[in-house]
Amino acid sequence: MSQVEAEAAEFRAQITALAWQPNEWSDDGEICFEWISSDRHAIVSIEGNGEIGYTMLVDGTFVAGAETCPPCRLPDDLCRYLSRDQGAAE
Repeated sequence: MSQVEAEAAEFRAQITALAWQPNEWSDDGEICFEWISSDRHAIVSIEGNGEIGYTMLVDGTFVAGAETCPPCRLPDDLCRYLSRDQGAAE
């Protein structure tokens, strides 16, 4: 198993309890998790460097995540974003 695959497995374990599960895809050395709905869109990128990169759609603009985070932890701002009710205010 490559480093990127190992880190994706660590991150995947952190999101199993979420009601809203992402699409997962890979491209040229990275594995991505993507959540898309009519009012929310979030992407997590894992490249095997010990940190995740993530962004969330807020008011029509993608905003970078606020935390530097290892793949073994779900960032607080991303957790709140993914867990809020559909249509609820940010």
